[in-house]
This record gives sequence, C-alpha cells and structure tokens, in this order.
Amino acid sequence: MPLIIPCATSKTAAVASQTSDFLVADGQCPKIRQLLANALVPVLWLDGEREPLQAITDALAHRRKQGLPVQTLHWVSHGQPGVLQVGQQRVDRAALLGARDQLSHWQLDQLALWACDYGADSSTLSIWEELVGASVFSSSSILGVNSHGRKNWSLHSKEHSKTID
Repeated sequence: MPLIIPCATSKTAAVASQTSDFLVADGQCPKIRQLLANALVPVLWLDGEREPLQAITDALAHRRKQGLPVQTLHWVSHGQPGVLQVGQQRVDRAALLGARDQLSHWQLDQLALWACDYGADSSTLSIWEELVGASVFSSSSILGVNSHGRKNWSLHSKEHSKTID
C-alpha cells in the first residue's frame, strides 16, 4: 500500500480524511513538499519507487474500500506539454495508453493536473478524458509565481468553460 499522509492535524485531519478530494504529489521534490506541507486533504506522496499510475490506482481502490471514494483527484508535479514528471519517471502518452485498464477503474468526476505547461498538449488531455472518464483540468502555462511576480493558480478544462482555482 502506498504512503498516504493526511497533512492536517487534530479535528481538521478527521474532516480532511472524509473529503472527496485527494492529492497525489511528487514526493521527491522539496519545493512541492513545502507547497503542500499544510494541505487539508490526504496526500499520496509518489516516491519514485513504484510506478506512479499503479500507486494512484491502488490508493483510489483503497479509499473506495474504506467508503471514501475520490471525486476530484489533484496531481501536483513538474511538467511540460503532455508529460508529468515524478522524480526521474515520466508519465506521458505511452504510459497512459499502457495503463488504460488501470485508469478505467479510477472512477473520478474531475482530474486536476497541477503541472506547468502540461495542458499545452491537448491530445494527451483527450487521452486522459477518454481513459479516466472524468473532466480534466490543466494549465498551458506556468503555475505559481512567474518571473514577473504574477501568480497563476488556475486550471482550465479542455473547453475552457470551467476552471479550478
């Protein structure tokens, strides 16, 4: 079973464990760990030892068995168009297609991919939507604070009719 750490404490932790949101994040990146240090929802830290898509599949199945199904999965990692980086591993189009059976069991309503530039590759977003059966949100630009000091913490669906902030 992958390492799932509720990052909140006390009463907030109990509420967080009941949420329908779930975070997965690159646990090998110190900046991402710092960013999510006070997350109020459970976090699955992807450690690079297990294949990321399998680790997520197992965690989602475990939550469903506990009666805590995930409706919105937030994935936080570094990225580039069509590629999510988890440590030294890359989750790209080939990885998605190779994991099609796993992804069909995720049972999500929404998938929020918090990775810079990831959404610039709309064909990979279409693969996610087809295989997971969820609305997929991403950014085609830099997330966080850019070189001009402007903050961007918004994701858009492929149709740009909905956003997640």
